Amino acid sequence: MNNNKPLRVLFVCRHNAIRSQLAAAWLNRLAHGEVIAESAGLEPQPVPAFVQSRVALLERRPVLLRSRSMQRVAGKQYDCVIRLCDKSSEQLPMHPCDLEGICWDFIPPANLEQLRQMEYQLMDRLKLWLEVKLPLFAA
Repeated sequence: MNNNKPLRVLFVCRHNAIRSQLAAAWLNRLAHGEVIAESAGLEPQPVPAFVQSRVALLERRPVLLRSRSMQRVAGKQYDCVIRLCDKSSEQLPMHPCDLEGICWDFIPPANLEQLRQMEYQLMDRLKLWLEVKLPLFAA
């Protein structure tokens, strides 16, 4: 266990409606308090009901997710920024705290089935990222 402050992570995607919301929820669940994950987007859009439902299941409580713009997190310090991109669209700009340039490619899911597929891929990446990052952070 890390006895220091939790690692602060920001997930960024275009709309902050699906990918970054889900990534933050999963990382918070997987990290057991070792990480505080947040999310934001360039062009915030409403969070779909199927994402609200999925995150409520992950957090084991009702949630009301709202998209946040990058301006809302401006000035906050993060230990890591992970951009969730879609190679078919324009690349997202880097956040000032983004020193590593991590960019994961995920096509935005349009329904619950596609969301579940994205979750499997996302969890593999998050677990590997945690295995590498947390020991380095605690050192």
